[in-house]
Amino acid sequence: MQMVGVVSGALLIAPILNLLLASKGIGLPTLIHPHPLSAPQATLMMSVASGIFGGNLPWDIIVIGGFIGVLIILEDEYFKRKKSNFKMPILAVAVGLYLPFELDSSIFIGGLIAWLLEKGYQKAKNSTSVDHAKNAGLLMASGLITGEALIGILIAVLTAVQWNFSISDDPLGGSLIGLLILTIILIYFYQMVLKIAKK
Repeated sequence: MQMVGVVSGALLIAPILNLLLASKGIGLPTLIHPHPLSAPQATLMMSVASGIFGGNLPWDIIVIGGFIGVLIILEDEYFKRKKSNFKMPILAVAVGLYLPFELDSSIFIGGLIAWLLEKGYQKAKNSTSVDHAKNAGLLMASGLITGEALIGILIAVLTAVQWNFSISDDPLGGSLIGLLILTIILIYFYQMVLKIAKK
């Protein structure tokens, strides 16, 4: 399955990215695409590569970031020695720093749901049910991520063929409807996994 994933990804990712670039633009704003799709990780890598080859890398910011990273690692080790449940994984902190807020907030909600489920797992006596519940949660989360990606591709295809559409920004549409749907999904997600863990 890993080989299937690598081959299919290599064949499909390039044309999909070209489609997104042609329809919406990616990364930096241009005259043709003044509001491109955000690509924080790609933009970060481009900035680092351009800075290295151009000789204008902002070393002061990099040194500050490295110093903060060392402090976070030391703090995380301190919590481990104290056997505290609180953790500060450096990768999670770094990702949270450069991702836009709309992604950070969804990651935070997912982490909060995972923490609530872990609390529910502690009450379960059957370890097999707990493992089954964790697997079910992982599969559902993977499905949500895949569904979001597929909808994004569909919107890019419709935009590329010049099919104009818009989502209302008034309080009764757009973001609030999306937030309501997300809340319903998360409640169902939480109840389903918790029910499996208690069996």
